[in-house]
Amino acid sequence: KYVIDDDDEDNLYHISTELKSNTINQLLCDALHMTTRDEDRILKYLFHGLRYLDIGEQLIRTKSIYDFKRVSYALSEIKQIFINNMKNIDFVVDYLKNKSDEYKRIIDEFVPTNIINGEFKVHITIRNRNIQKFLNICKINNIKVICIHLNDEDHIEQVMTSSYHVGIYSDIVEQMKTLITDTFNDFDITRLKIKSLPSNNGIPENDIDKLFFWDKKSNYFEFHYKIFIKSKNKLRQLKKLCQQQNLYLSYNAFEKPSIYNMYYIVTMRLFNSGRRNALIDNNTIIQYLTRNDFLPLKVEQYFVVYDSNINLDKRWKRITSDLPQSKSEIVRIGHEYRIGDIRRKVPKRSTE
Repeated sequence: KYVIDDDDEDNLYHISTELKSNTINQLLCDALHMTTRDEDRILKYLFHGLRYLDIGEQLIRTKSIYDFKRVSYALSEIKQIFINNMKNIDFVVDYLKNKSDEYKRIIDEFVPTNIINGEFKVHITIRNRNIQKFLNICKINNIKVICIHLNDEDHIEQVMTSSYHVGIYSDIVEQMKTLITDTFNDFDITRLKIKSLPSNNGIPENDIDKLFFWDKKSNYFEFHYKIFIKSKNKLRQLKKLCQQQNLYLSYNAFEKPSIYNMYYIVTMRLFNSGRRNALIDNNTIIQYLTRNDFLPLKVEQYFVVYDSNINLDKRWKRITSDLPQSKSEIVRIGHEYRIGDIRRKVPKRSTE
């Protein structure tokens, strides 16, 4: 920047002085194991989320707020955790998530979050044994069967039922338990997955609802985009796009006329979004695919209310998570959240 007049020079001086002051304050606070005003403000914002949960629990349990300061101790604990872990905010978030999980369990006893009424899609996945017997039983009981092929190179396949049901979520769960016991008792069930239409009442509307009242790993939004591929080159392009956006790619092996002339399913999963933002991301992906000459012929939208074994898709996930950019399963480098100097060294976090 060129200095044109004295006013510009004064402005530059003030900006430089302010930056130096902030840097010095940060260094002093780090050295003295203290927190800056900005850090305090962010920690208080995080703490208030826990406080609101506590107030909500008091209102639900007693219809009154009898102690506004019942969780005030948590603020000092949060600050101490933050300082003791070299100001890595991830440790604070982990602490708050554990605390919020405790409140979720308590609140759920009084106001269950799984009262969802409407239409559901259910998948029962079996281990790849006695497939013909499984197909025969499903045919007799008029149950649709699909075989999802996850990866051409490794030949990963999942054989599962695919059926629609209408009712209350808790009733659907009982129906599926009965179905498994009465019809599929001879098979090794590896997964039960129940998906609600996003239009059903009871689905988390915003990100906070999803964070506080639903499980991060087993409850998520899932979108399927059906795309017709008619050449090897187009398939290669689609795989590349899926890698760039961390989308999943599969096809139904029971409908496979030719690997380069068939319908593929692109899948997006959102683990941290409520309905509002999930639908926005869905529109973004539709536009992205269309812009790249992969117009979805069909779009299916679901919120997964129950997934007994999401780890079954682990190898599938590895195929399309090469890049740090992510739309679905979040792939991060470094902190999940960050306060302060981006170059600060942090202790290594334990992996799940």
